[in-house]
Amino acid sequence: MLIQTTRTLALAAAFVLTISAQSNPEPKSEAGAVNLNVGGGWSFGLPANRAMVNNVTSPEKNTLPNLNAGFSVRAWKFLEPFFEYSYIETGKAFAEQGSFRSEIEANTYSIHGGVRLIGQKGKIRPYAQFGYGILSQDVKGSFIVNGRSTPVSLSGSTGSAMFGGGVRMFWSKRFGSNIGFDGFRLGSEITNGSKAYSRFHAGIFFQSKSSIE
Repeated sequence: MLIQTTRTLALAAAFVLTISAQSNPEPKSEAGAVNLNVGGGWSFGLPANRAMVNNVTSPEKNTLPNLNAGFSVRAWKFLEPFFEYSYIETGKAFAEQGSFRSEIEANTYSIHGGVRLIGQKGKIRPYAQFGYGILSQDVKGSFIVNGRSTPVSLSGSTGSAMFGGGVRMFWSKRFGSNIGFDGFRLGSEITNGSKAYSRFHAGIFFQSKSSIE
């Protein structure tokens, strides 16, 4: 009788555990999942190109549009190494006074790699990220006097520490959007005398696999 009762209780416990496991399944692992993203936004504090002739200077701009693309790989539950390229529209500028005119334009971009800490389940996932890279600029311009132009070109880069956070939101199992805000600390001063700027960004992503059902 005791043996039969014990068997009955064991079978009942196994049944309960099976039902519990089915109703509360463990989230599927996302280890190795690749996330590809593209987006855009605005940077704050990074100056646009400015041209100058004697006492005449082109207007100052410190809020600039940018485009970014990147990828990340889920290495562990909450750990996600990432790489990102961002193009910053520093634009064209000119200034003139009498027969003197200066023109300038530049390609400005940043490249960063780092680590992102992000949740592994749920459709809404806050994250924090930290990284390091470079901010680089290739400048071309000309100085014109009485219609005769003298070209000028130069380039430079500086180290850039990155820190920020945001939210990743899944629309479906593999597609979604993200929104975030980042700060950057530069290794040397930029033209406005600052060593820091920030960025707001939003975009869409594709993830190769996820725990979303």
